[in-house]
Amino acid sequence: MPLAPVEDAVAWYAANVNTGQKTPPDEKATINELRARLIKAQGDGEELKNKLREFEVRAAEENLVPAAAADQVIETAVGPMLRALEGMDSQLKVKCNPSDPELAGHALREWSIKLRKQCVAALERLAKKLESPPSASKAA
Repeated sequence: MPLAPVEDAVAWYAANVNTGQKTPPDEKATINELRARLIKAQGDGEELKNKLREFEVRAAEENLVPAAAADQVIETAVGPMLRALEGMDSQLKVKCNPSDPELAGHALREWSIKLRKQCVAALERLAKKLESPPSASKAA
């Protein structure tokens, strides 16, 4: 085990014991740098805590719902309807027009596509409304 660092420290102490200097000059710089970094990190931490508090307050005031919960609600509410639209034309075309099921199937497909587009548009409008800042939605 090398003793050089200990011997260097003892030598420095012996040389500076009466000068009032408590740490070697290069260690002072390191301590000051560490203090500066610590203060900066504490400031950054406080800034992050403040942003988190602001988000929590906004979420509480605006009754925000987590994205995962919103996705689950959308899937629960809209999913079955969209799945029903998928095969509706083939399932209902004969019942709608037994004499010309292809014509009925075509009409049902068009209606299904139109309804899907309306659902997508409504969900996109809702998403934009939710993404806009609170001040913009209150001003509108």
